Amino acid sequence: NVFLSRKRTFTRKLHEALLAVMIELRYSKEQILEFYLNQIYLGQRGTWSVCGIEEGALYYFNKHATELTLGEGALLAGIIPAPNKLSPYRDADLAIARRNEVLEDMVACGFISRAESQRARKAQLRFAPNPTPTTRAPYFVDYVREVLSKDISESDLSTRGLLVFTTLDPRVEEAAERCVREGAREADARSPVGGAGRDPAQAALLAIEPQNGAIRAMVGGRDYRESPFNRAVESRRQPGSAFKPFVYVAALDTPFSGRRPPLTAATLLDDVPDSFPTPFGLWAPRNYENGYYGRVTAARALARSLNVATVRLEFLVGVPKVTQMARALGIQSKLREVASLALGTSEVTPLELTTAYATLANGGVMVKPNAARAVLDRGGSLIWTSRRETRRVVRPETAYLATTLLQGPVLYGTAASIRSGYGFTRPAAGKTGTTDDENDAWFVGYTPDLVAGVWVGCDRNRRLGLTGTQAAVPIWARFMEIAHRGKPVRDFQAPPGVIDVWIDADTGLRAGADCVHVMRESFIPTTEPRQVCTAYHAPAWSDSLRPDSTGVVPDLGPGDNAPGETKEPGVSPDEKAPDGATPDGTVPDGTAPDSKEQAPPGL
Repeated sequence: NVFLSRKRTFTRKLHEALLAVMIELRYSKEQILEFYLNQIYLGQRGTWSVCGIEEGALYYFNKHATELTLGEGALLAGIIPAPNKLSPYRDADLAIARRNEVLEDMVACGFISRAESQRARKAQLRFAPNPTPTTRAPYFVDYVREVLSKDISESDLSTRGLLVFTTLDPRVEEAAERCVREGAREADARSPVGGAGRDPAQAALLAIEPQNGAIRAMVGGRDYRESPFNRAVESRRQPGSAFKPFVYVAALDTPFSGRRPPLTAATLLDDVPDSFPTPFGLWAPRNYENGYYGRVTAARALARSLNVATVRLEFLVGVPKVTQMARALGIQSKLREVASLALGTSEVTPLELTTAYATLANGGVMVKPNAARAVLDRGGSLIWTSRRETRRVVRPETAYLATTLLQGPVLYGTAASIRSGYGFTRPAAGKTGTTDDENDAWFVGYTPDLVAGVWVGCDRNRRLGLTGTQAAVPIWARFMEIAHRGKPVRDFQAPPGVIDVWIDADTGLRAGADCVHVMRESFIPTTEPRQVCTAYHAPAWSDSLRPDSTGVVPDLGPGDNAPGETKEPGVSPDEKAPDGATPDGTVPDGTAPDSKEQAPPGL
C-alpha cells in the first residue's frame, strides 16, 4: 500500500509478489515484522488513524505494547483484518471471539500451551475509556467507511488524505441525533420495566430520500461514545406489525385465486376468532384483549393493525408471495415462511425496513440506499464514484394504493398522535410495530420528500415495555417536523389510472345518502365498489362525513377533511400486546394491534 497504486488489479498482485521477494532479500523476517507492526492500521480515533501496535495498545488499553498481556495482544492481532468492525468499542463480544480464535491458532502452532490459552481467556480485559468522537455523525461516518472499504483499503481511507463526498444533510442529522437522544431518555422514564431487569433504552433512526436513495441522516444509538454499535444498520430485530404492509402490498399486486377480486381498500375481511393450519398444528392468532371487529374493510384492518384480518389476508395471498414481495421491496434478511410472518416474527434491520417503505414512497421503484457519492485523491482526481442501482418492484398504481392505505394509521389509526399529539400535519403514511413481548417498538413512515424509520428497544433483546406508539412515534414526529422545515407542503401524487371514490366505511359499498361514516379511498378503475349502500347505520362516531341529499359526498376542500384524507377519530396511543406463541414455536410479535381500542358499536 505504501509503494503501489490503490487499484485492485491482477497487475497489482504481480507487483506485490515481486515487491515481497525484493523485501525478503533485503530484510530479515524480524525486520519485516517490525515494519508491519509499526504501520498496521488498528482503528480510528475520530478523524485520526490508530496505526502501529504501540498506538493500538495505548488506544485500547492505555498501556505500552511491552506491557500487554497475552490476551490483550491476541485481541489486537485479532482485529487487524477489520479494525473498525471488530473494535471492542463497537462489539466487545465479536472482538473477544476473534481474540479466542487467535489464541487457538497460537496453541495449534505451538507458540503457547493450552493452559496459557485458558488463562488468557479467563483474564478480565480492561479497555481504556472510549474517547468522545471528534467527527460529526460518527455512526454515519463508520457506515461510509464500511461501504468504501469494499473498494478502497482501510489504510488508504485513513492515511491518503482522500476527499469523500457524502449524502449527509448536517441539519437533518443533528435533528436526528437530538431526537434519538431525547426519545431514548423518555423511553427510560416511561418504561414500566425498571431496575436491574432492563438495560437503558437504545434507539436508531434512518432517513432516506426515496427518489434517489440518499441517506440524509443515520443514528445508530443514543451515545456513540458508550456504544459505537450501529443499530440502524447491523441490529436485526423483529418488526412486529411494521411488517404488515407487505401483506397488503402483495395482495394489491396479486389477484386472489378463483373468482375473488384483487384487494382494494373497500375489500371486506373477516376479523373474527379463527385458527389457521400450519405444519405444527392449528394456530389461532388474537387481537388485542381478544377484541374483534367482525367484517372490516382492508383500509380499517391495516389502520387498526388487526391481526386476525391480516393473517386471513396472508393466507389468501400465500406466504411465499408475501416473502417475495418483502424481498423485492428491500428486505434482505432471512425470512421464515411461517404463518406468523405477517405479524413480523422474522428479524430485519432498520435499514432494510426503511428501504422497503422508501420503495413504496418512490412509486414502486427500489433505489439502493447510498451514503457516499464520490471520492477524490489529494490531487483532485476521481478514484471512486457511487453506482446508482434501481429497479421497478411494483406498478405505480399498486405503490400509490399502498400509500393511501398507510395513511390510515396516521390519520385515524395507531399513529394518529403524530397529528393530534405532535402537530405534524403534512400528508404522511406509515405503520407502527410492537413485538409481542414489548422488546421492540417501531415506526416507519414517509412523506413525498423523506422516509424515516425509528426503532426503540434494549440491547441483548431485553424487554422495553413500551409500544411503537409510545416510544417510536414521538421520535419520528419530532424529527420529521424539523427535517421538513422550510420545505413546501406536498401531497402524494396519484399516477394516471387511479380514481377516488367515497365509500361507506362499515360496509365497503359506495357511499349513499343515509351513510354516516364515509371515507374517501383510491381505486384502479373497475375495482371500485359499484353497489350503493342504502342502509342507515347508527353513527359509530359523531364526526363522520355525511353525503348530501343527492347521495354524493361534497369535496370539502382544504381543512380537517381535505381531499385524500379519511376522517375517523384518533385512538389512544396506549398500546399493549398480548402474550402468545404460534404452533411453530415462534412468538408472534405482531399480535399487538398497536392500539388499545375496542370494537365500535355494530361491528
